[in-house]
Amino acid sequence: MDAWRQKTWKVMIMLTMLGCALLVIVACGGDDEEETPASAPSAAPVDAAAIADQVAVRLEQTMMEVSTSIGAALAEAAGDQPEPLSQEDIERIVRAAVPTPAPTAAPTPTMAPTMAPEPVVSRVAVAMPPMVIQDTLPRKAGFGGVIHIRPAFDFLIGNHRVTYEFEPQLAKEYSISSDGTTWSFQLQDGVMFNDAPGWQGVEFNADDVVHTWREVTKEDAALTGAVFWQRWLPDESHFDVKGPYEIDMNISAPEPILDFWASELTFVMQSEDYWNAVGDEGYSAHPVGTGAFRFVSHEINDHFLYEKVDNHWRQTAEMDELEFRLIREQATREAVLLTKEVQMSIISNTVEGVQRIRDRGFAVVRSTQPSNMVELHWGGQFYQLPEGATEKFGVTLNDNNPLLDLRVRKALNIAINREEMNQVFYGGEMAFMPVTHIFPPTDYGFKDSFVPYPYDPEEAKRLLAEAGYPDGFNMEVKFGASSVIPEVGDLTETVANYWKAVGIQIGSVDQTDNLWGQMKEYGLDVGAGMMPFGRVSHELQMVLNLKIPAHIDQNFTSHTFDHPDLDRMIREFEVTIDKVRRIQQMEALGDYLYDNYATVPLFWYFQTYGYDPEVIEEYLGLRSATVKWEYATLR
Repeated sequence: MDAWRQKTWKVMIMLTMLGCALLVIVACGGDDEEETPASAPSAAPVDAAAIADQVAVRLEQTMMEVSTSIGAALAEAAGDQPEPLSQEDIERIVRAAVPTPAPTAAPTPTMAPTMAPEPVVSRVAVAMPPMVIQDTLPRKAGFGGVIHIRPAFDFLIGNHRVTYEFEPQLAKEYSISSDGTTWSFQLQDGVMFNDAPGWQGVEFNADDVVHTWREVTKEDAALTGAVFWQRWLPDESHFDVKGPYEIDMNISAPEPILDFWASELTFVMQSEDYWNAVGDEGYSAHPVGTGAFRFVSHEINDHFLYEKVDNHWRQTAEMDELEFRLIREQATREAVLLTKEVQMSIISNTVEGVQRIRDRGFAVVRSTQPSNMVELHWGGQFYQLPEGATEKFGVTLNDNNPLLDLRVRKALNIAINREEMNQVFYGGEMAFMPVTHIFPPTDYGFKDSFVPYPYDPEEAKRLLAEAGYPDGFNMEVKFGASSVIPEVGDLTETVANYWKAVGIQIGSVDQTDNLWGQMKEYGLDVGAGMMPFGRVSHELQMVLNLKIPAHIDQNFTSHTFDHPDLDRMIREFEVTIDKVRRIQQMEALGDYLYDNYATVPLFWYFQTYGYDPEVIEEYLGLRSATVKWEYATLR
């Protein structure tokens, strides 16, 4: 046989075998005429030997047919060709000789559920400063302390994880009456409280709302919302439970911001059934809510540990465990991140701090909403005292305080180069706060005319001279300690140096652990205090921080700028229901505070986190590293 014929037959045999293999697959798939039912109530025993015999017979017949077809085609082509067949000719002839199998009628298999890939770590650890209050009994956790137990809880009203706008949560619908005295809630059904050791979770219902109110109105309640719930819903008769998933709150006075009081910051939804079973001691040892994480353990100034709740009603977390590692020192928090003992840490917001983290290959993200305000408040800014203030606190008005003069307050504001401070400390990344802390640009009532006070030291000197202080005056400056903003002392020193440059005599700039109390109790007279504190609703800030409460036994909540005109405007605002009117009133309040230089606003402070990009793909931090971890995406 010629060499080309040997080559031809070798290729023919190889391709025949390939064709047979293809047909074996077809044979195993079923006959053309028969369609396998999608499902059957029961299946007969399978005779594997019989099936194998059928396939073997069919395979033998098919091989003979294919071999004959290919051989005939090659022989015919070889006889017609004066030259030996090329490799391409052989492949073309074989492809034409082997029929393309028709699609079988076998059903499309049902795909098994796709399992989400396992994250690179099972536990995400987050380093952060310790909370001042670490009590795990919700009513004792306090306004700032409730953040550490938030992963275990849901709330009647939630906050959107990006915009922070109010949105339904355990209350799937809610509304307010036209007079502002009745709030109606339609509750989620089928939401279960998480299990606890020795206790199986029960379904959340309206009775748990009433129970939560009982908790936050107890005498030892430390939550910020306690004052509201105690005053506006003084007893249980103000609730109208219409069914397991429907409840009305009938308030003793119009309250247009109940959505705030019932939100994440003040109304931690708790189980009446669980509390009846374990009491305060048991609830404190193992707090239970309906949150996306189940509480595991806590050690003071060391950690909080949670585990995820499978198939959570709202959002199931990707990580199996979530740990908050409580570390006071900024340098130590940074070190445990860089050594990957934790996967995320609150880091310094300064240019140098952020760059250190990025240089080591870690990612940096800032909170989507301001987490804190950086602002100084005047001391002695009081044009009136509540009845009983002198008897209770031993304070009187100081009519000789230079800071009572509008020209002096303006001079000290325009003596500060805010742009320079922003660049030096934060690389220009902080947002300026042109009005006092109750006016973030994202909230209603903020106007385009609210721009940062200009830097004009020469005009500042002229105003001081006009006010009768050409040589300045002595002034006390303090700052409150902050583990979240460790550079607060340097910020205060910088402001003090600007004031010195226009003639103000300032001694040492001192840190105090009780600045808040000193400001509330008028203990800081001719001076200013740097108070970097957390941002909440501007409406709440207005009502709590700028008005004098009706009852002296609640202490002073005003620590900034008390004036009869301001007090009157606030009291009108807090009972207004109409939204358009509220916006107008808020704008008017903003104008008043802005034009009177009521405080020394500096920056909106966005919390900054460093994280390991090999573990965490996305985390939107809102304002705090403790919230919304159920929405985080891991690698």
